[in-house]
Amino acid sequence: MPTNQTAVEERISSTPGIKQFEPKFMKIGVLTAALQELTPREIRDADPDRAVEEWLEYARDLGADYIELSAALHPTEADVPQEAMLDPVVNTLDLRKPFNSSRANRVLAAMKKYNIGLSDVAYFDNMLHEDPKIRRKKHDFMIRVMDSAVMLGVDAVCGFVGRNQSLDMDQNLDDFRENFVPLLKAAGDRGLVYRVEQIGTTISVTRRVCGQPCIRSQSRREWGTISESITIPPTPSSWVRIPGRFSSTFATAAIPSSLADST
Repeated sequence: MPTNQTAVEERISSTPGIKQFEPKFMKIGVLTAALQELTPREIRDADPDRAVEEWLEYARDLGADYIELSAALHPTEADVPQEAMLDPVVNTLDLRKPFNSSRANRVLAAMKKYNIGLSDVAYFDNMLHEDPKIRRKKHDFMIRVMDSAVMLGVDAVCGFVGRNQSLDMDQNLDDFRENFVPLLKAAGDRGLVYRVEQIGTTISVTRRVCGQPCIRSQSRREWGTISESITIPPTPSSWVRIPGRFSSTFATAAIPSSLADST
C-alpha cells in the first residue's frame, strides 16, 4: 500500500506544470571588511594585493564560497579621519595605484588557487556628499571600483547612495536623480549592476560612519525615526517614492530587488 508521501509525489508528477521540489544550497560569502586587520596595514600598504590573497585563503579556511571585496579611499585620502569612525575604512582592494592586468591576474590566480569566487566589489561611502569636490572624488573612485570589477570578471558593484546633509528629503531625491543616476548608467555601460546597500543608524555629534554623523541604533523606534540622517533610503517607503518621481529607468535599477515588484 503506498504511503502518503508516495501518493503526493505521484500526484505532483502527474500534474502538468508542477515540478518536483529540488533543494539548492545557498552559497556563503564574507565581506572582507569584517576583519579590518587580517593583513596588517603596514604589510598591505607596501604590497596592496597581498591583502586580497590572504582574504581568499582565509575564506577557504572558513569554508566560504565567495568574498565580497571591500574597496575604499585609503585613510590618507579620505575626508574623515580613521580615528573618528565607528566603522573605519577597509580598503582590502587598494586602488591608490591603477588596477592593471598584472594586478588583476594576480588576484584571479589566487581565486583559482583557493577555489573562492567573488560576488562583487563593494565601496561604501556617501555618494551625495554636500561638498562638490569631496563628492567628485568619491564618484571618481567608484568609477575605478567599477573598472576593477570588470577586470575581475564580476557583474556587480555594491555601495551606498548617501545623503546631502544640506538638503531635505525631497531635495535629496532631486539630487539623487541628477547626480547618482549617472553612476548607475556608468555601471550599466560596463555591464554591471549597482547593488544598493541600505543602512540604519542614529545621530551623534561626535562619531561618524562614512562621513555622516551617527551612532549605533539601540531600538527599532530609533532606527525608524532618525536613520534618514545617513542615507536617502532608510526605509522601504523612501525607496518606493523613487520610481514614481523619476522617469529614468536607471532610477529603478537602484531599488533593492526585494522591493522592485512593489513599485
